[in-house]
Amino acid sequence: RGAPRPTLGGLKADGTLDDEFTAALDARARASVVQPDTKILVGGEFTTVNGVATGSIARLNSDGSLDAGFTLPQPNSLTGALVLQPDGKLLIGGAFTKANGVTRQSLARLNPDGTLDNTFDPGAGPDFGIFGMILHPDGQRIRFGGFSTVNGVARDAAIARLNGDGSLGAAFTPTRAISF
Repeated sequence: RGAPRPTLGGLKADGTLDDEFTAALDARARASVVQPDTKILVGGEFTTVNGVATGSIARLNSDGSLDAGFTLPQPNSLTGALVLQPDGKLLIGGAFTKANGVTRQSLARLNPDGTLDNTFDPGAGPDFGIFGMILHPDGQRIRFGGFSTVNGVARDAAIARLNGDGSLGAAFTPTRAISF
């Protein structure tokens, strides 16, 4: 309380402000996930963290400093959804069209070091951004957002299930829309 935090603050286990955590983002964070090693993955509207150009995603150490061992994937627009897979790979969703200079329409997967995972290719992807994602217990990825098609296939409910390689899971056809 009362301590300014430029778009991102840290809390201790008891819910009090962690004064040791000092990450300064130039715009809003929209998603975060803590890795088992306590490093923090953050996605959002920002383009710099602690004065360093990052694009809209970064990995922070537990004190808020940038993790130098993480390749910055430099999505060209906001990252609004993050899902950490059990193998340490990271699914990122948002409104971007490129990650690491490679065309990836709103969805990409990163290796644990931040490099683009080229074995995951969502093809043409959704026709609009991704607002959220979950990892289903069977290992498939479910994403949702404002899109109406994924790889040219209609998705009336703005929900799609992907296979492990990024291809559209054909057996999943939801019929009810979600309101955000």
